[in-house]
Formats: sequence, C-alpha cells, structure tokens
Amino acid sequence: APRSYVSVRDGVLTASARSALSDLLTSHSDRHEDGSSFYVRPTDWNDEGAFYALTPTERVMETLLRAYNDTSPYVEYWSRDLHLQIHAHCDVDEGLLEDTGITLRHPDWGHVLYLDVQNGETRAPTIVFTDRIVGWDGLNLTDAKGSSRAEETKSDGVEMISIPAVPSRLLRFDGRLMHAV
Repeated sequence: APRSYVSVRDGVLTASARSALSDLLTSHSDRHEDGSSFYVRPTDWNDEGAFYALTPTERVMETLLRAYNDTSPYVEYWSRDLHLQIHAHCDVDEGLLEDTGITLRHPDWGHVLYLDVQNGETRAPTIVFTDRIVGWDGLNLTDAKGSSRAEETKSDGVEMISIPAVPSRLLRFDGRLMHAV
C-alpha cells in the first residue's frame, strides 16, 4: 500500500521572497516552452559554496527541501504564471517508460509551492489521491534510488485530500501518488 504521506506548511516564504521568486519563475516560464527545468542538487551538504553557486530559485528550493531533510539527488520543477487545470496524473520518468515499456520511475516526493493566488480569489485546490499510486495496477515501479517493487492499487473507492491554493503554502506528498493541480 502507498505511504499516504501528505504534509502542508503555510508561511514558508516571506511576502518579499514570494514576490521575488514569483518574478523569477515568470521569467523562467517565458524562457522554457513547457516551464520545466532540472538540476542536480549539491552532494556535499556542508559545502556552503555549493549552496551559493545555485540560482536564486534553486536556493529557495534547497532551503525548503533541507527543512524536510530531503536528500533526493535531483529536482525537476515547473513554473507557470497562470492557472491551468492539470488533470490527475503521476510524475514518472516518461523517457524510461518509453524505452522499457513497463518500468515506471517516480520521484520520492512531490511538492507544490503556491506563490501568487490572484489576489486571494483563486483557491483552485491540488487534489492528492492517497490510495492511487502511479495510476496503473501492478506494474513494476522504480523509485528515484532504483529500488524496484510491484504494487497493487485496487480499492473499492477513491481516497483523496483537497489542498486549497494559499500563497506561501508548501504541499509535500509521496511521489508515487496521483494528483491533480
């Protein structure tokens, strides 16, 4: 069964930090066709030079991930400056799936950081399906560390948590879980 871990923290950024990060990510989404980027995290957690060599956006992500003691080696992130409904999905390595046809590699953790919520008017929630992993029953799953396991996701109903969009809110959940933003 999936570890139905969902955590919500409010006030993770000051208003000025949120505004600056929002501006950076708006510029980021303008430069990238799908708004996505990828970076390799520093391996020496005690090397402050490595931390300061990151972009300002990556520094914010590093600070938040370190607060969770998250040591995942890679981060893939998306940004967009408008609300788009993203249907229920799971985050998987599409390239690996295309190459193997059956192996689904997923991140250890999924995160959503809410920055601008259009003057408090938009509260479009993120839905996390706490009993649905990767959306397919019984396929070979591979986590970010390469550990493999087969899991079933069948149940009689659907369990979900709805997390409203609130400025400076950080949502963290098991990376295998299906979600809609």
